[in-house]
Amino acid sequence: MRKFVKNGKNTIELLYKNFKYGDLATYKPQWRRYGTEIENIYLVGDFSVRSVDTGARSKSKRFASYNAKMPKNVSISKDALSLTNPAPLSFGDATVGGLPFYAGRVSYSATLKTPKREGERLFVRLGNLDCPVAEVRVDGKSAGAIKFAPYELDITDFVKNPESKVEIVFYASLRNLMDCPHNPAGEMISIWPVDYTIRDMPKSGKRLQWLKKFADGTWKSNHWVRDYCQVEFANPEKIELVRKARGR
Repeated sequence: MRKFVKNGKNTIELLYKNFKYGDLATYKPQWRRYGTEIENIYLVGDFSVRSVDTGARSKSKRFASYNAKMPKNVSISKDALSLTNPAPLSFGDATVGGLPFYAGRVSYSATLKTPKREGERLFVRLGNLDCPVAEVRVDGKSAGAIKFAPYELDITDFVKNPESKVEIVFYASLRNLMDCPHNPAGEMISIWPVDYTIRDMPKSGKRLQWLKKFADGTWKSNHWVRDYCQVEFANPEKIELVRKARGR
């Protein structure tokens, strides 16, 4: 679609002549209950996304009730999003660094002095882990994965030279791509199908008219926010090479 894109604002429309609304009061046939189901439209390519953090943060209390740690989250302004040419990432949160909807991998690498010392083990330590898993590679070979606290991995057996290239690969989940970012609760500990809907949309009149009012901002929902609540990604806060005495 590159040849159709112009500088400035572009509109993508998905047209389907036989679109049908669902009726949840009907159970059979299933297509009549759910109507025509349209999934999200995704843009895939080599680009960055310029975004603005509004400063708002999710404050859900349900994480505390389950004794769970809430992921660090950011609020991305919907009206400030724009595509740009690919930009290099800086150390820190990739979500606000150009990849707010990314579901791939990000890696940091450096060549470090790694001399072995008798009676010591060499560890890579992260200050934080904000993704499902981080893989550690030494001179191109996988040394293992960091999955939970303490965020460290013994790489002694993979160090063969006085200097080594150490690479840490962060693997994203689908959270920022496919989750429910517009719920007023922000980051939620559990999600149900109803959380993806505009529950307080008036049932009077034609639904399409209300959807248009919602889209242009003339009607606002109390169960939906325009901005995106996303979680941080690939922000280890710090990366250290730590020596420990054997057996510790």
